[in-house]
Amino acid sequence: MAFFYFFKNDGRCNFVKKYLVDDFMKILQKKDSAGGVTYYLNLEWSSSSGKGANTDWLDSLNINYIKNIDELPAGGGVYVSSYDGDPVSIEKLKKAGVPVYERICPWVLALRRQISITGADHRCIIMLDKDHMVYNNYRSIFPEDTIFIDEINYLERLQNLQKGMPVHFIVYSTFRPQDAAKITDYLEKNFPHPDNIYWLKGICSWVTDSGVFEEIRTSIKNENLSEIWVICSNENNRSVKSLISAIGENGSGHLILKDPSDIPENIPREKRIGVLKAPIPYGKENEIIERIKNLYCS
Repeated sequence: MAFFYFFKNDGRCNFVKKYLVDDFMKILQKKDSAGGVTYYLNLEWSSSSGKGANTDWLDSLNINYIKNIDELPAGGGVYVSSYDGDPVSIEKLKKAGVPVYERICPWVLALRRQISITGADHRCIIMLDKDHMVYNNYRSIFPEDTIFIDEINYLERLQNLQKGMPVHFIVYSTFRPQDAAKITDYLEKNFPHPDNIYWLKGICSWVTDSGVFEEIRTSIKNENLSEIWVICSNENNRSVKSLISAIGENGSGHLILKDPSDIPENIPREKRIGVLKAPIPYGKENEIIERIKNLYCS
């Protein structure tokens, strides 16, 4: 029978665990919630390119939501979740007296602050995927001519960067430190300037402190894993991309599992497989793990 290794350090981001599980349900389930105000999740700030809040899941939990701010009922409040929302619109809501309940990831807020303090004398470069919800939410505050890059496309995107003008390089939270370091090294070598700013402090604790990347390295080596099955809702999520990069760099293949039906039913007996949960909670993950155990571990 094939060997399965279930990861031990694939736990959740502590912020998501605390606020999505406890606060999110308490405030948004269909009832008069905090202070007699009924709060609504705004889908235009919580979904982007097919990622984020799933309406079927929200409906199953009896969650209040609206498609956009124009649908907000009179007297209702807006719940701003971990990926924030459009800061310009949020400020208008507050000035209009609309209750706003904010539970924004501190790493996302730190990113917003860095964007807001980028000077006109610096060229802003942000390590952020354009299909990410944070990009969608912060479009109104990006400095003019901001360059968006990742660990793959940075050479192409930065080759025509103006020499002699300092840069303000900002990294979104779930990129790995070594990926951000590649960009910093490239900028230092090709576009040096004494006033360059490199802001890497926004790399979140899930990436740096959870131990999952070290466990990927050691488990592939020590357990001789040829493939790691990654359980997630979307393989294009930045945190999932970071996991996939680490898996490949350490010599293993990967398979994305979004549904129990994605689990192969026939695998070679000599196969050695790791099972890893992505950091964003996913409603089907327990069902997927139970299916794996029933098929191969009983």
